[in-house]
Amino acid sequence: MVSSSPPFDSLLNMNPTQNHFLNMNISLISHGEQANSQIKEQAQRPREGRLMKVMDEEERLREIYEGKGEEELQMMKILEDEIRSVVRLWMKILKWLKR
Repeated sequence: MVSSSPPFDSLLNMNPTQNHFLNMNISLISHGEQANSQIKEQAQRPREGRLMKVMDEEERLREIYEGKGEEELQMMKILEDEIRSVVRLWMKILKWLKR
């Protein structure tokens, strides 16, 4: 069956609420397309190598531990391990709460 009115005629006769929701949908689609293009751009960029990150971490630790006594170093390492375990615990809690 052939329609007598053009396909977009119904868009002109929408009430304000329908128009608002149509605009919101169009906006969401456009934001989604922008996000997809940003993700694609990031994927195409050369990534920082894991080796670079390891080297940065070693340099950071060297700066922190430089000039410290052996006992201080042990305490700092213990403290760092404790902080990491607390962060891991919080990450698990947040992950659990997300469900």
